[in-house]
Amino acid sequence: MGAGHIHRGIFKLAAGTIQVFSTLDVERGAPHHDPSEGARYWHPKRNVSNLIQAREHVTEERAISRLQDALSMAVDRVSDHRTGSFLSGGTDSSLITSLLQSQRSTPVDTVTIGFEDADHDEMDWAQKVASHLGTRHFQQRISDQQAVAILPEISEAFCEPFADSSQIPTLLAAGSARRQVSHMLTGDGGDELFFGHAAYARALRNARLSSMIPDTLRCSLRRRGVYTKESARLGGWRAAVGETISRSVEESYLLRVSRWRNPHCAVLGSMEYPTIYDTPMEQLTVGSPGERVLFMDIAMELGEGLMTKVDRACMLHGLNTSSPFLDQQVFQLAWQIPLKLKMVRGEQKYILKRLLELYLPQELIYRPKRGFGAPVGRWLRGPLREWAEDLLTPSKLEEQGVFDVGVVTHLWQAFIAGQRKWHTHLWPILMFQAWQQRWQQRPSFCVDEACHRDPEGISHLTIEAFV
Repeated sequence: MGAGHIHRGIFKLAAGTIQVFSTLDVERGAPHHDPSEGARYWHPKRNVSNLIQAREHVTEERAISRLQDALSMAVDRVSDHRTGSFLSGGTDSSLITSLLQSQRSTPVDTVTIGFEDADHDEMDWAQKVASHLGTRHFQQRISDQQAVAILPEISEAFCEPFADSSQIPTLLAAGSARRQVSHMLTGDGGDELFFGHAAYARALRNARLSSMIPDTLRCSLRRRGVYTKESARLGGWRAAVGETISRSVEESYLLRVSRWRNPHCAVLGSMEYPTIYDTPMEQLTVGSPGERVLFMDIAMELGEGLMTKVDRACMLHGLNTSSPFLDQQVFQLAWQIPLKLKMVRGEQKYILKRLLELYLPQELIYRPKRGFGAPVGRWLRGPLREWAEDLLTPSKLEEQGVFDVGVVTHLWQAFIAGQRKWHTHLWPILMFQAWQQRWQQRPSFCVDEACHRDPEGISHLTIEAFV
């Protein structure tokens, strides 16, 4: 899905689109380069629908064998003797690293970033995987001082506000890797293709619960607006009720991953850009409910979120990356493998873990997942507090005229007082503020451009991020 750009006169092409420019169009200016007229050579909905409908029965062992062959060839195609691998210790990066090392006679360079917070740190697991595989392992634990020092790099790396807090460890990992190699492999795409995110399973659970609730009760609860309140995003009974009265598995998943249920609470008179999450005609109409959820993330979050984060962070350091899971042959095979082989008896990414058993002992495979999220809550109350308070100064917000000063100030004060975990809502605002502060120095910048005001004066500002 194509989208506008935060700078006036610039647009982004949808994935798999070719845009042909004529000399006349170039002379007439950017408004005449309509991205909707681009020729699509790859359409995700059509492609995935065809793969699902052409699916044939495959046994578990056959699926493992085919997946090993496809991933091995994908790794071989994009790597050479100077290629390294990001290694978190999780299933995806461990599998890619295992395949890369199996093709080398010398140790592969691997890089891991960790945190001082135990709940966010997986360095010990990554070290165990690296030791078992025999890689040349480099690891770095992010200190509070490093978190502060890297803030200027965020706005430099991303030409638009980007609100995934894992951008911080990604930037540090890219810098660390570039000191060793110029090309790294990633495990990106494994979660989205093989049902890895916990939010997928929760969305299916909530959809099943929703089907048990009488329509009259569901409609009554929806009219009360329980699920739309911002506090529902923070967990508790509002979150549980809101996600179980959703109309579909797609809506349940959207409620689970949206940072702001109502962005116009922060930006008065605003509305969000439409995305696949709220555009039924762009959503998958074949396959199981779980596959429809996977498709939404592949069509939107994978490109606009995950791949954007890794690409921008790594290119800032002159580091090239490749994602074998997103190889065309692997992608097609992933959709030919049914969901029943991706989640078995509650074990997500089951088929990948079975393949990984060929390279690692089970105790390094079947364990709780922590993810790559940064301890933003503690940082904002600690080393990043001064930086955040400067960006959220009421006078600065009033002068800028984008955000509702009262709402933002209330969220910040409640967060600092420890009343709510509002850092999930505040981080997107802080990223916009930091970006605006950095890019307003450019002659072409204007705050109105960032708001994309339409002819009727309604501003559009996307401040939604995903986990």
